[in-house]
This record gives sequence, structure tokens and C-alpha cells, in this order.
Amino acid sequence: MNRKLLFVIFVITIAFSQTTFSQPLNHRPSLVIQSEKVRNLDTGINYTTIQEAINAPETDEGHTIFVEEGIYYENVIVNKSISVLGEDKSVTVVDGNGTGTAITITHNNVTITGFMIQRSGSSLSDCGVYLDHASNCNISGNNIADNYNGVYLYGSSDNIVSRNNVTGNDYDGISLQHSSKNDISGNNMADNYNGVYFYESSDNTISRNNITENKLNGVYLSASSGNIVSRNNIIRNTYDGICIQYSSKNGISKNDMANNLNGVYFYESSDNTISQNNMANSVNGVYLYGSSGNIVSRNNITGNTYDGIYFFRYSDCNMIFENNIANNLNGIYPYRSSHNTIFHNNFINNTNQVLLRPGDANAWDDGVPSGGNYWSNYTGDDLDHDGIGDSWHEIDENNIDHYPLMGMFSSFNTSYGCAVDFVSNSSISGFSFNLSPIEVYPPEAILAFDVSGETGTEGFLRVCIPKVLINGSYVIMFDYVIITTTTWPQVRELPCSSETYEYLYINYTHSEHAIIITGTTTIPEFPLFLILPLFMIATLLAAIIHRKRLLYDNNQTRDSAEANSVCH
Repeated sequence: MNRKLLFVIFVITIAFSQTTFSQPLNHRPSLVIQSEKVRNLDTGINYTTIQEAINAPETDEGHTIFVEEGIYYENVIVNKSISVLGEDKSVTVVDGNGTGTAITITHNNVTITGFMIQRSGSSLSDCGVYLDHASNCNISGNNIADNYNGVYLYGSSDNIVSRNNVTGNDYDGISLQHSSKNDISGNNMADNYNGVYFYESSDNTISRNNITENKLNGVYLSASSGNIVSRNNIIRNTYDGICIQYSSKNGISKNDMANNLNGVYFYESSDNTISQNNMANSVNGVYLYGSSGNIVSRNNITGNTYDGIYFFRYSDCNMIFENNIANNLNGIYPYRSSHNTIFHNNFINNTNQVLLRPGDANAWDDGVPSGGNYWSNYTGDDLDHDGIGDSWHEIDENNIDHYPLMGMFSSFNTSYGCAVDFVSNSSISGFSFNLSPIEVYPPEAILAFDVSGETGTEGFLRVCIPKVLINGSYVIMFDYVIITTTTWPQVRELPCSSETYEYLYINYTHSEHAIIITGTTTIPEFPLFLILPLFMIATLLAAIIHRKRLLYDNNQTRDSAEANSVCH
């Protein structure tokens, strides 16, 4: 009996198994587990693809889609205001599979972060990330590589593209066309064709990026205006660190540019300002081609193979001032360019301080008492001790610095909108300007700085102080001892002082010294930007008090009238 029972059970089991496994796969869901690694964090629903999660009717505006690590072969279209977050940008991959654009954004208020975005198609319109007329989006913290364009904004404004590694894309790392008010910051852009390319785009900011080793230019602005390019490292790009073409009113400031073909290249561009940049070890520091009305100021332009600043073909009426131009083959080379104004620059040890083509004429000083430039090869005297050489520095008959400076020019800004200027053969450091902490009338200000030079040699400085900052009762202390015209060290007021500026000339023997200049000031105790709000608050309080008094007087009159009516 037991054997018969076991045989029956065995036969039934075999029959059941054959029936079950002969069914089609789609009738056996318990045996096929499909990966669902994409989750809507707001609804808790899982999906198999990013696009499925976006398209789901349960996914509403403002939702967050979280994508676990893995490779997602998709061409994602984001058409809702959502955030799409990758688990880890090194292993969460959106792969365009060599066709089209990996991620396209057609809606406002979208965030894409935490992805490796790669392998778009190879046509001009294909990208890693494409923003099409989208605003207030945030593309941050991604690796964007091996696409035709890395990130492409078209007709898009008020977006943030930050903290991405944008590398090895065939064309532009980040490209903007007809786009404005976008913030491109904190990205690494390398081994693209152009690091950043703007076309007909305005009022954007490119800041604090590393833009290196791109095959053409680091930053390329074409027909674009009002953009700010600031605090970037722009190094070892094959052509220009920054190329500005047919563009105006852009601000280029505080960038480090080295080992490019040109630090900054202007082509038929006007009214741009380039200031406080370091431009070194390129072929040319600044190259202007047919460009006029630009300002080049307060830059360090050093160690370039050819020209510190090169003007080419009708680059006229530019302002070049307060630059350190040192150790280049040619400090400045104006070729077929005239009417440029060049002053308060320090020309130091260039093989040719200036290279000229006969017939070109430019202005090389700012008149008296402002002066011209410092030339390390100037051999004239300063017998009247005013910081300006007694003889001209003649470059050629059409180019003369009439007022060469006897020491290097430097300028220090204050928080009150005015700068203090120095001409000195000393190094100047530790500059500060403050209002006196002691309450006196009239109020006083304190200007302090340090000077140093080769011990035992004679030092001098000429300081120009705007009378907005200090306007009288000057006291000059040298190493905390008051000095005058009869002491050593010695101080003199120069006859070029005016109602606007005070010029002082100080002689001393070099080592390390502290100089303090005090005097009366017209600067209010409160900064100017606080005065109007304080006045408005005071006016409002006075109005409230006045109104309360009127109400009180009216109430008193009414009470008195009621009392009189009762009595009578």
C-alpha cells in the first residue's frame, strides 16, 4: 500500500509540473523578476526606466525621481517641473547609446544631479543635456562626457550649471545660444573643442571654473554682451584663454590665464573691460584686432613669448592703465593702431618695453600731476622730489611719456569708493583705511600701510589721498613717531595738491617700516548706503509720533467739550 501511494503522488507531481512549465512566459510572472530601480520618492512607486517614471500620471510637478546605480540606455525628455537625482555620478549612467540627446529639458524648474551623462549622437544638435527654452533649472554635480555638446542652453534663462565635470565632448563643453542670466560656476571643463561658447547671449556669469586643455578656446564669446567672466582658471588651451568676437560690454576680471596662445583675444569688439587678471606664459597676454574703446587695467601680464599687449589693425582709443607688464619680449606693440591712452603701467624688464611701427601715435601719460608710466630702463633724475622724472621718456618722436614715474605705481581701493595711489621704489603692503574709533569732532580717519626695501638704500613714496577720505589736519607717523619737513624721515606736501587730492612725498632709509597718516574726514560715521534707510525710519517714527499727538489733542478737546456740555 505504501508503495502504491508513493507512486500515485509521484505521477501527480510530474503531471502538475509539466502543466505548469508548458505555459508561456507571460503567464508565469512569479518566475520573472524585472528590475525596478527608479523610484518616485513622493509616491513611493517604482519604475524600470527614467522616462517611465517621468511619464507616469502619478508623477506631478515638484516630485523627485531617484535613480539607483546602473546604466540606463535612454534619451530622456523631462517635460515636468521635477528633480531627477542619481545615486552616484560615477555609476548612475544615462547613456544616449550614440543617438540623439541623452537628456532634453523642455520645462522650467527642473533639477538634474548625480549622473554620468554620456554618448549622445554625433550631429550638431546632439548633447549630453539640452535645455530648450527652459528657465530656473539646475544642472549640477554630474559627469558629462563623450557627447557632441556637453550642455547646450537654447533660448533659456536663469539657470544654474555648476559643479559638473564636462570633459571629452566633441564640440563645446557648455554652449549658450540666445540665452541670458545663467550662472556657469564651479565646473571642470577639459578636453572639449571650446570649454564655453556663447552666441548672442547676454548677462550670463562664468565664474570659478577650471577651464583647461580644450582643443580651441577656453571661453569663446561671439556677438554677446554684458557677460561676466570672473575668477576662473583658464590654462593650457590650444588657442585663446578667452576669445571675444563681435562682442561688447563684457567684464573679464580676476582670472588666472596661463600657457594659452593668447590670454585674451579681442576681434572687432568694443567697450569691454579686462581687469585684475593674471596672464602669463602665453604667446601674447592681450591681443586686440580691430577693437576699440576697451579698458585693460590692473592686470599682471608677465612672461609671454611675444607681446604683453598687442594692438593690431585699427585698434584705437583703448585705455591701458595700472597694469604690471613684465618680462615679455615686447611690453606693448601697437601696429597700425593710434589714439590709445597708456598710463600708470609698470614696464619692467621687457626685452623691448615698446615696439613701434613708424607713424602710429599714442598717448603715454595722464598729464600733471597724475603722471605717466614707470619704466625700469628710465635713467632720468628727480631733482625736485615729486615722484616724476625731470626729463621725458621718448619712445619715438610721436610717442613720448612726458611725465615718467620714478617708482612703481600701485593703487589700493577703500570701502568708500575711492582709491589711494602710490608711486614708490618700495614694496607696499598691509594697506588699510578706517575711521578713528575715538569719537572726536570733526571725525578723523586713519590710513596705514607698510613699506620695505633693500636695507640701507634710500626709499621714497608719493601718496595721493582723495580729500573725500582725509581733508585736513594731517599727521604722519613713521614707525609710530611723528615726522615733519624738518625731520628724517621727512614728509612734504607737494605743490600739486588741490581741493580734490592731497599729494605727500616721504623720504626714508629702507628696511621694514610702518606708516600711519591721520586727519579729519567728511565721511559720515555711518556708511552712505545706511543713511537713506535711517532717514526714512526716522521720518516714519516722527510721523507716527505726530499722528499720536494729534489724536491725543483731539481726544482732549472732545472730552473738554463733553464736560462743558454736561455742566451747562
